Amino acid sequence: MSSTCHFCGRKFTNPQAVRAHLKSCPKYQERRRTVPPSGSDVASGGIDLGSDGLGEPASGGADATTELFEPARQLRQRVATERLRLELRGVEEAHAELDRRAKTARQAREQEARTKVASAAAFAKEQRAEQRRAEEIRFVNEQKKIAEERRRTRRREVIQRVKTDAVENWHSGLLNDAELKSQVLRAIERKLASLPVTELPEEELIAIAIGLREPLFRAAQRKERAVREREARRRDLIEEGRRYAVQALRGVEGLDVSERWRIEERAKKELERFSGTESLTYVERIVDRVLEANGIDWDDDEDDD
Repeated sequence: MSSTCHFCGRKFTNPQAVRAHLKSCPKYQERRRTVPPSGSDVASGGIDLGSDGLGEPASGGADATTELFEPARQLRQRVATERLRLELRGVEEAHAELDRRAKTARQAREQEARTKVASAAAFAKEQRAEQRRAEEIRFVNEQKKIAEERRRTRRREVIQRVKTDAVENWHSGLLNDAELKSQVLRAIERKLASLPVTELPEEELIAIAIGLREPLFRAAQRKERAVREREARRRDLIEEGRRYAVQALRGVEGLDVSERWRIEERAKKELERFSGTESLTYVERIVDRVLEANGIDWDDDEDDD
């Protein structure tokens, strides 16, 4: 904001420049020279400001006339002097007020600048604090992940040792059955997954695993026994059917050996389809059908007679 000299009218960038200019301003200096101190007169170096129509002494006039107007002239001079002094004081106060405003504005700008710097510093500090908090949270989360991974690994190791002791190190012929072994391992896995295996003694966990293994093992034993029994009965039925076919073919006259072997082989193939649950009567009926299909009508009762 520019400032103006009230004496010469020149413009300056600020009030300080105006004050500096007053030291060399011709009109300001002239005004100061024309304002004599209070009580001074023309003879003391002041100017005559009283020639405003109250009367001037005529050229070469008498001394009495001068003495008559001297008090009035001195009064006018004092009034003019006081008026100029007030004007100068007003100018100086106006410049002082401008200085105060400029100082206040400068202080406000400086305070605003300090506030901005403080705000920027506080923001940077908060950012650093936030970054540290984020790093701390990330570190804590990573530590939790590591701890959780270690816990899972330890659980996995414990469960694996229990399964090995209860199944892999258990000698049984049934363990060759991959389906049975897989079934036992899955049952143990499901059970141990619901237990705090890292807090329980492994002997107790192994006992739990054996308790799951035994019912499955016994069921497999029963199943295997039933299969063996059914297979043994199947073999017996096949053998009975074969003997029945041989006996029937022996009673047929004129049947050569190759034809007999062919029919016996045909009967054997039919008998091998049995599951082991059939009855002996059903076996004989199947053999009779094979004989009839090959043109042999044999009656066991007639042969016995």
